[in-house]
Amino acid sequence: MGRRGKKELILFILLTFNSLIFSQTIISGFVKEKNGNSIPSASIILKDSLGSSTIGYTFLDQNGNYKLTTNQYGHFKLSFSSLGYKTKIISITVLKNQSHLNLDIKLEEQPIDLKEVIIRAEKPISILKDTILFKTRFFTNGTEQTVEDLLKKIPGLNVDSNGIIKVGNQEIEKLMIDGDDLFEKGYKILSKNMSAYPIEEVEVLKRYSNNRLLKDIEESNKIALNLKLKEDAKRIWFGNAELGIGNDGFYQLKGNLMNFGKKNKYFFLANGNSVGYDTTGDIQNLIRPFRSNEPSSIGDNQHVSSLLNLSAGSLNFKRSRTNFNNAELVSLNAIFNPTEKLKIKTLGFFNWDETDFYRNKIDNVNANNTNFTN
Repeated sequence: MGRRGKKELILFILLTFNSLIFSQTIISGFVKEKNGNSIPSASIILKDSLGSSTIGYTFLDQNGNYKLTTNQYGHFKLSFSSLGYKTKIISITVLKNQSHLNLDIKLEEQPIDLKEVIIRAEKPISILKDTILFKTRFFTNGTEQTVEDLLKKIPGLNVDSNGIIKVGNQEIEKLMIDGDDLFEKGYKILSKNMSAYPIEEVEVLKRYSNNRLLKDIEESNKIALNLKLKEDAKRIWFGNAELGIGNDGFYQLKGNLMNFGKKNKYFFLANGNSVGYDTTGDIQNLIRPFRSNEPSSIGDNQHVSSLLNLSAGSLNFKRSRTNFNNAELVSLNAIFNPTEKLKIKTLGFFNWDETDFYRNKIDNVNANNTNFTN
């Protein structure tokens, strides 16, 4: 490109830039109240003639003035709005090559109708006479697998290595679901196997009576727990299953299926493992609840006799470290409420547990030049 061509290009760019500058229109003015007082803040929006598309916007400066620039011409709508004032929309026309348009606006006050707002803070813990209620979502973090894991997070509740649940230093009487008791003193089957996610609230019931007709009549210091389910976990079948396989034939299988309705409740579970996990706790607590100091009871004198009991004795180690087992458990529990005054509870379970335990003890004796080994 020659020198002449470069001059023509520069001249063309300058003319185009100059045309763009002179084609811009500045819309400016001030916005005040009708009595002339200044308005602390307001927004100014430029839209097309239909008011559907925004072309530009700006805000008032500290002196109550505004300035809006556009390179379009034609018919537009200019909107002025501020909190506590009626929005004002005016139609304007910007002519081609018009450099400035001045518009001074006064807005009319509009009282703000504030409706009453009631804020109720949800408490994580509520105390109602003999009942303490814990909302689980305030104490959990999503890592809880079983009810036992959940109860360990509740303040004041303790679960020891054997699965015994205590409130303070006192063991609970039973663990219920929505007011119904499936396992009585054998509650460990429930706490060790049921999933934690359906539980919405945990109720601690003080001065609990197994016979509700004797409530506030019986002199009782018993404590029970009641698990209240989430609404979306009621009247539907739900459950979960876990399977783990390791080296040397170690395995763990856990599954449960349940349905908790208002009239009928069903709880089916299966558990098998060879990793030392105790699925039932003391099985006698399930077969025979061992109620004591009860004003009335039926069938508590019935029990299953033990034909043979082999025990290796206790060691100074955790049971899970010395329990070389192969355990299977299948249980089906149900509660039926045919009428308001009649409740039928059924319990069926099969439990098989093989324990492989070997203990070897060697005594070396040295006495009066005599050495021998037992």
